[in-house]
Amino acid sequence: MIHLLLVDDEPAILQVGRVFLEDQGGICVDVAGSAGEGMDLLRSCKYDVVVSDYEMPQTNGITFLKAVRRFCPAMPFILFTGKGREEVVIEALNSGADFYLQKGGDAAAQFTELTHKVRQAVNRRRAERAFRESEKNYRDLVENLQNILFKADREGKITYLNSCGLEALGVTDAEAVGQNWNLYLHPDDRKAAWERGVEMVRTGKPVINHEARVLPQRDEKKAFPALLTFTPLWDSEDQFVGLQGIAVDISERKRAQEALGEVEFRYQIIAEGIYDGVTVGGTDGTIIFASPSMERLSGYRPEEMLGRSYAEFIRGPDIERIQEHFRKTVRGECFEGLQVQVMQKDGDFIDIEMNGGPVYTTDGEIYGIQSIMRDVTRQKQAEKALRESEERLNVTLRSIGDGVVVTDAEGRVVMLNTVAEELTGWPEEEAAGRPLDEVFVIVNEKNRRPTENPVRRVIETGRVVGLANHTALIARDGSERLIADSAAPIRDRDGGIIGVVLVFRDVTAEKEAEADRLRLAAIVESSEDAIFGTDLEGFVTSWNSAAMAIYGYAPEEVIGRHVSMFAPEDRKNEFMGVVERIKKGETTGHYESRRVKKDGKELEVSITISPVRDEDGSIMGFSAISRDVTRRNEAVRALKENEETMNLVIKGADLGMWDWDPLTGELLFNGIYEEMLGYDPDELERNDLLWSRLIHPEDYPRVHETMQIHLDGDTPYYHTEFRMRRKDGRWAWIRSQGKVVQRNGVDMPLRMTGIHQDITEVREYEEALKKANKKLNILNGITRHDIVNQIVALQGYLYLIKKSAGADRALAGRVDSCNGLTEKIKRQISFTRDYEHMGVKAPEWQDVETVVRGAASDLALDGIALTVAAGPMEIYADPMFQMAVFNLLENSVRHGNGVSEIRVSFRENGEVGTLVIEDDGAGVPVEHKPNIFDAGFGRNTGYGLFLVREILDITGMAIVETGCDGEGARFEISVPEGKFRSRAGA
Repeated sequence: MIHLLLVDDEPAILQVGRVFLEDQGGICVDVAGSAGEGMDLLRSCKYDVVVSDYEMPQTNGITFLKAVRRFCPAMPFILFTGKGREEVVIEALNSGADFYLQKGGDAAAQFTELTHKVRQAVNRRRAERAFRESEKNYRDLVENLQNILFKADREGKITYLNSCGLEALGVTDAEAVGQNWNLYLHPDDRKAAWERGVEMVRTGKPVINHEARVLPQRDEKKAFPALLTFTPLWDSEDQFVGLQGIAVDISERKRAQEALGEVEFRYQIIAEGIYDGVTVGGTDGTIIFASPSMERLSGYRPEEMLGRSYAEFIRGPDIERIQEHFRKTVRGECFEGLQVQVMQKDGDFIDIEMNGGPVYTTDGEIYGIQSIMRDVTRQKQAEKALRESEERLNVTLRSIGDGVVVTDAEGRVVMLNTVAEELTGWPEEEAAGRPLDEVFVIVNEKNRRPTENPVRRVIETGRVVGLANHTALIARDGSERLIADSAAPIRDRDGGIIGVVLVFRDVTAEKEAEADRLRLAAIVESSEDAIFGTDLEGFVTSWNSAAMAIYGYAPEEVIGRHVSMFAPEDRKNEFMGVVERIKKGETTGHYESRRVKKDGKELEVSITISPVRDEDGSIMGFSAISRDVTRRNEAVRALKENEETMNLVIKGADLGMWDWDPLTGELLFNGIYEEMLGYDPDELERNDLLWSRLIHPEDYPRVHETMQIHLDGDTPYYHTEFRMRRKDGRWAWIRSQGKVVQRNGVDMPLRMTGIHQDITEVREYEEALKKANKKLNILNGITRHDIVNQIVALQGYLYLIKKSAGADRALAGRVDSCNGLTEKIKRQISFTRDYEHMGVKAPEWQDVETVVRGAASDLALDGIALTVAAGPMEIYADPMFQMAVFNLLENSVRHGNGVSEIRVSFRENGEVGTLVIEDDGAGVPVEHKPNIFDAGFGRNTGYGLFLVREILDITGMAIVETGCDGEGARFEISVPEGKFRSRAGA
């Protein structure tokens, strides 16, 4: 419903106006008899449009209009008056009137036209309001975007940079605008990024996720990695005018990738360099990884083991036992010290001790089993040898599983056990009788200096002596092992030293394990996730640096306290609930929850809880990994809100959205699409046969051709207008726009999206306006014809009067004056015929040289040279543009006084073009320059240059005269941006 205020001092106009307008439907009319009464109503009621008379007592319509504009700037205002003076019309339009409508003629037609103007003015204001709201929502969305967004002109200079971009680059808007966008990239990345932008302009295809480094404040030390996306910008004529870009900071992602790569690299080094064998198998027992050391254990190369089952390498009686351990491991348990016999490639069996546990994905799912295997065959053999030599060795020596060397009092080797033989590389029979320094060669692991012989010190001091830290044993074959333990004196019954027993063990694996433990501890400590341990009751036992950073507590403030201290009141029992499920053998993944920091602030976290087991597989505590996901979740929520906002924008703009799969024909659309055609939700079929069924048969071939041209990639966008059948059988005019947004590797379109907009009412207004103009032109033609007939008759009578005047010179002079006036009236009538179509037809692109040559062909130049140096330039102008050029050329011929040459040229000055028409005649007198474009000024009709200016103004062009008096006239026509171009193919 349109709420209208009608203001007129004539009660009859108010009465008939209210009745007629309200009878049209959808209009409610309030009336006021004066401008003052109208202002009172405007202050107390809300109106959509004001219609006012001009001549009213106290305050006229123009003054009332200005008062309305001050009170309500956007209020549509129509001046409806019997005053038809041109200056009143101009002042009304300059003061902001939407339309000017003159009273008189048929009342029904008058009020019908007023109704159309009212609806047109209201709809235009509503559309403008909707556009402003849409534009504001878009700007808010862009300004709140957490990525850098910028726009640049066709030269690459920044024209807009959002708030995030200003902050990220450390610049102000004034510093950024006008700079080339690639100056904010690392110098090494600029060329590649610029070339991608050039390729985008050439192909019209956006650049997606091009990686480059962004320079805040152009400082290379502050550069951070980003993914760049460029989208070309086109004007209404499909001319490239610039680009829009988005830069997404991927610093966090890069750091995470580098950290992950480092961890994987370290794991690979450990797995491939470890002395023990390492395998990883799938949950079905199939081997998917084997370390190089497995060849030493089994005789099989790692690649020979891949894809085979563990069971193929295990001795029969041990298969069931190892399978039972694997079944437990798949459930999340670890195992240690599992001893089985493994069959080597040559058919022999070796004793293996296995430790292992599950391997998890990043989502906490078990995808395999890791096993570490140690060959304990020789160890068992040594134990057996010790048992068999029980008679020669005392109980102490027999129970030792380490290397044992016995010397006499002079330090010569008396006995080596098997382990000592293996570690030193000396068989007992060869070592016997040799000095210990020759068999047991030890050095400092770090400085490589020889280490003092412990036997000598024992003999000298008579006490037990331990080996120094970092002691390395160099075997006979040159291999090295880290060893530890001690030497003790062997005494006779009298307490005298008769020898020394040296007991040592290989601690290489222990040292490596300790190094691994320290590396893992460093990883835990350097992790950005909070990692802490608890006992079975939930009391904190460990606390890494990230936990302190995230929660705000130092280790001493947390260790020994219950984990519930971090939970809000409604989640105090949550952690222990998960723990109880783990104790029952349930598998738990990560879950999201809320926690409270030391400062009382809440944060959102993703938590993973895992059991920590002892050697027997019993749970001895729990390890928890807590990741702060507050920002991530806020971003997800913000994205959802932005999506909802965009949906509101689409709904507010009343746009029907469609999404089409050209391969399958599947067609998706929103509710507005169906509503604008009068259909209920889900009533229309969801395939492209719908278009062939609903589009008007006369329009469909053109629509199909336009669509196909775009699908072939020959146009950047699809745009057309056509009729579609509504559910009630009526035809609706639809403006359709779209674009292919996805293609495959061979440039075949895979997805196209677009909008439908109902423009039926706009089309009806256009048709009504065309009909009105046509009727007016017909009426003008009839009137002009009748007047010309009367002028002919009048000139005939004047001829007779002059003939009868005879010698009466005074009467003959008066008759000549009448003839002159009559001829001027005739020229003016003819002039109106030439310009009756001005502004009626749509503007079009016109070749400048063709227009000038065509205008000149209708003139008798009589020896005047015409030079046209406009180049292949086209101007977007009213079809009467050639008549305007004709008038300017005729002006030079008629009033130039001795013109010998007329020159026409065109130049570009930045975004504005200038068409120059000049001659070498007498020029325009200085005192006439301010008035030459005024209506009625000058000789002949007095309207020539006035109408030239009006024709040019239809498409935003302006004209000035800049010549010098006595040197020739010079007319400069300024052509705004987008209204001139080089001719295609030139």
